[in-house]
Amino acid sequence: LVDSERELEGVLYAFAFAALGIGLFAIGAFFLGLSGDLVEGRSSGGTGDPNFFAAYQIVARPLLLALLSRASRRWQRALVYAAILVIIGSVLTSVSRGGLLTLIAVTLIVCALPARSLFHFRRQKAAFVALVAVGGAFSLGAAANEIVPRVESVFSPSSSASAESEGSGRLVFWSAAWMSVKERPL
Repeated sequence: LVDSERELEGVLYAFAFAALGIGLFAIGAFFLGLSGDLVEGRSSGGTGDPNFFAAYQIVARPLLLALLSRASRRWQRALVYAAILVIIGSVLTSVSRGGLLTLIAVTLIVCALPARSLFHFRRQKAAFVALVAVGGAFSLGAAANEIVPRVESVFSPSSSASAESEGSGRLVFWSAAWMSVKERPL
């Protein structure tokens, strides 16, 4: 469907605009308490499912990083940087544990990659990392009351049998997956 680099770039810019717009909507809904978008106090970007929304936003982020490496004009880079920051904020307002953990993993991978793989200059990578750190810290600080208990529930099982106390059953799934790998490694 995409026949040229220019068309691919157009698709990536459409992704950037969509992630930016939907992310701004989700962040606004979260802080304004718009019940039409919130699912149990979590933003869903209009999808009705905060986890699906977080997954969409996280998929958009590496694509935007690839676009950032191709952006030649200052306004294009500004748009992509803004979209990346909004993605971080919107994933945090979705209060999705999996979304947050994946966001952290993707960020660590980007930090580990050589600067030349995604950026023109090392200072661009340094600016990106600083921007992500500041944006993430600000967003986390603004939504910490909702995020921290949910993240803690993934790693801190309690004696109660409720699904929420075990990260919606994730610890059970992780244990079963590990047992399956040990029993049949191939």
